[in-house]
Amino acid sequence: MEGQLTIYNYRAEKNDNEKDASYCGPCYRCLFPSPPPPETVGSCSANGVCGPVPGSIGTLQALEAIKLVVGFPHGQLLVGRMLIFDGEDATFRIVKLRPRDPNCAACSENPKITQLLDYETFCRSKAKEKDLDLKILEPQNRITATRLASKLKENLETSEQRHLLVDVRSEPEFHMCRIEGAVNYPIDSLDKKQEFDKLLEAIRSCTSQVTFICRRGNDSQLVAQRVLDAIDKEQSGRITDLTGGLHAWAKLVDQEFPIY
Repeated sequence: MEGQLTIYNYRAEKNDNEKDASYCGPCYRCLFPSPPPPETVGSCSANGVCGPVPGSIGTLQALEAIKLVVGFPHGQLLVGRMLIFDGEDATFRIVKLRPRDPNCAACSENPKITQLLDYETFCRSKAKEKDLDLKILEPQNRITATRLASKLKENLETSEQRHLLVDVRSEPEFHMCRIEGAVNYPIDSLDKKQEFDKLLEAIRSCTSQVTFICRRGNDSQLVAQRVLDAIDKEQSGRITDLTGGLHAWAKLVDQEFPIY
């Protein structure tokens, strides 16, 4: 529901209407010199996007581009400023950005970066987020969709306690579709100690296997690793995550399972 807009790398020397030809606006790397951990970066595919929001921002982008092309000075452009649109309460606000970094690795007088980088390597994340495939857990703490389906079937046919299936997607996603018997502990709620303690209590009271589930098998690994760090080492063999997530389940086990 939110969009942002600014102009990076503005150079007054290219605009005859500028009074101060030495003015330089910040580039993207001036503000963000290093990428965040890949597991902390959200995405439109995972978090959702409301279509009119990028449409609104796109129209404003076009306006700024026209103003830039026809020679508006930087004081009338979104240079060194960022417009933030919040569609939830229909508000616009503008925040001031840090000025250009004189020691920036990309745009300073003596740049250290002078050619294109492999940004997938630099950011440790693929350009196509749908292909993101985190590998955080050890192989023994992962379970395939077919193996999980087999174990769930075995539990039904015996008196063994059933797998504890922990779905870490958001509550709306969980209600939209889920594996039968799964319980919901949204990953965002687990930042609260009380909620995380509830999850640990449920795991400790379960005498069977515990499998974490999400849409693609990335968030489930993050939560599983956090649990592994918190429980006794002798319990670690019971903790797994569903490799490939619900997409793998839909492909390998239940072809009628909804994919989104």
